[in-house]
Amino acid sequence: MRKSELEAFKIAMDQHSIVSMADADGIITYVNDNFVNTCGYSRDELLGSTHNITDSGYHSKEFFEVLWSTISQGNVWHGELRNQRKDGSCYWVEASIVPFMDENNKPDQYISIYTNTTRLKTLDQKLGDHSALLSMLREAILDFVEQVQLNKTAPFMLNKLMEITKSCCGFIGEVHQKENGEYSVTTFTSCHKDNQSKTNAPPGMDSYIYEILNSRNVVIKNEAIDKPEKAGMVTSCSSLGNFLGVPIFYGSELVGVYGLADRHDGYNMELVKFIEPFNATYSVLIHAMRSYTSQAKTHEDFIQAKQEAEAANQAKSKFLSRMSHELRTPLNAIMGFTELLLLDDQASLKPDQFENIRIVNDAGKHLLELVNEVLDLSHIESGKISIAVEPVSLFSIIKNSIGMVSSLASARKIQLGIEKTDLTDIKVLADPLRLTQVLVNLLSNAIKYGNSNGLVTIQAEQQFNGFIKISVADDGPGISKDKQRQLFQPFNRLGAEYENIEGTGIGLVITKRLIEMMDGEIGMESEMNKGSSFWVTMPNASFKENESDVGTLTKTDTDTARDISTGRITLLYIEDNLVNLDLIERALLNYQDLKMISAKTGQEGLQLALSEMPDIILLDIHLPDMDGYELLDKIKQNESLGNVPVLAVSTNTRAEDIQKGLDAGFTYYITRPINVFSFTNIIDSILTKENSHIQNIN
Repeated sequence: MRKSELEAFKIAMDQHSIVSMADADGIITYVNDNFVNTCGYSRDELLGSTHNITDSGYHSKEFFEVLWSTISQGNVWHGELRNQRKDGSCYWVEASIVPFMDENNKPDQYISIYTNTTRLKTLDQKLGDHSALLSMLREAILDFVEQVQLNKTAPFMLNKLMEITKSCCGFIGEVHQKENGEYSVTTFTSCHKDNQSKTNAPPGMDSYIYEILNSRNVVIKNEAIDKPEKAGMVTSCSSLGNFLGVPIFYGSELVGVYGLADRHDGYNMELVKFIEPFNATYSVLIHAMRSYTSQAKTHEDFIQAKQEAEAANQAKSKFLSRMSHELRTPLNAIMGFTELLLLDDQASLKPDQFENIRIVNDAGKHLLELVNEVLDLSHIESGKISIAVEPVSLFSIIKNSIGMVSSLASARKIQLGIEKTDLTDIKVLADPLRLTQVLVNLLSNAIKYGNSNGLVTIQAEQQFNGFIKISVADDGPGISKDKQRQLFQPFNRLGAEYENIEGTGIGLVITKRLIEMMDGEIGMESEMNKGSSFWVTMPNASFKENESDVGTLTKTDTDTARDISTGRITLLYIEDNLVNLDLIERALLNYQDLKMISAKTGQEGLQLALSEMPDIILLDIHLPDMDGYELLDKIKQNESLGNVPVLAVSTNTRAEDIQKGLDAGFTYYITRPINVFSFTNIIDSILTKENSHIQNIN
């Protein structure tokens, strides 16, 4: 190679690399400008010295023994070095040290060629730290969900954070603010120096903890701390080199605090920014723990209140039963004798006497009605009324109910009509006596509160969800919006007591409870000066008869479990998130004949589907081992599983994502967060064989 070429090669090398030369004893004989600029030493300081001048102390003695053994035998050494600049800062290089041999085949000089990798090394370290931090937070959340014990999860988080930040000591605590504004702090401390960890006594008022609480700001002390207890640490930590304290907020509320100490590189705001995900997670866990504790206390209070209410309710029922008997005896006499007088043509009553007796008799009837309804309501509230549900003819019930109120309608010159007569073959699941009581009450109200010489109609129509809607409408004055909110309140007659209209204010309350006991609903619509319409829905027996033999079901209003008698149903949920699994499991608790099994991976889910042959498959699209669409194809290709409804669950909520799922063959596409009410409606639809239409739900 010509001299000019060598010069060009040297110039190119100097532009990119850090180059030095040393003699056989390791004395530096040459350094290029990059070497000088990188290490911060002058050329005069470097020449005549060894490379120990840039030794950071990071590598072990054994490390350098291997390096020298390699090059002294005439072999090239490649490796990574952490060197130190003159100002004390460190930098990383990728190094190649090449020995040059003399005529005796012994090294007489060494050329070192370095590439500065500090930026890449720093980035790699940051990525590793971020990954470790997120992994720790995920593990902490799962641990908390499983145990719901912050005093176990918090120490775990502290020790992991100390590892990630390379801190030797630390504390973590929960903060409560008293009514007088003072703070109460409970801390847990840890020290890696002696592997000690313990719950610490409350910190002193002169500690950095109170400086953090009072300032509500991050506190950084990068100087020696002689008293570790001032930093909230265990006394065995001896002196500390530096300290970082961070307040934890849930919204604007100060709920926690933690501190780290004795980090080799000290603390700065860049590190504080890095650990912000830790702060957010810890604040949420504190809030969740407090909510859980509050709910547990509320639940205990609720149980106690419920027991007291039940005892009071039983006492009330006994009192009302006794009073009913005591009131009926004189009422029978009053009504009996007044009726005799009214029917006795021989009685020498003056017209005004006759009218007075009639008023007494009407008042007795009203009082008896009130006694009966109060007692009826009491029995319903205490669960003593039994409901015998069976398929009954709706048209027959409607006709009987109209017949029972016809005399009341005639007295007010109100016309009664059935708007639809095409439901003569429809049967509903109801107690015939109680359904008649409901319709008679609604018809009576429409007649009493409607306009004289008006019209009251009753109609029934089939609903798509397997229910029959029965409506009773009048053309009366209507009910204002503010009074509609007061409906279904005991003894509230919405001001009708001042209009000389008989009533107790209990009928609608009883009607609502009876309908709910028969698995129905009640509601109303009204427009001022145009009338009101009260409606109830009842299960359509014709809708159910293809599923199973309905038979007769006897239950009280305390029976709340879903009535699904289609046999043992198996639902397979393929999901790797334990919290999501728990949510669905809880949502299905009321299904007495449904069993849920689960798998955490697509492969495990496919094997379980083939072995268990589930009736429904719930599939998370994002699985750890395969795409949900791939798993759907495998399920659909299997002849035994081809017709099983498969429900997609995904956080992808865009319209095109939903359409993609439906086009791929999912029966339903459910988006997170899951609406439990809508989800159970889907399950109901599938169990009642109404899943022929494909739709998405969120």
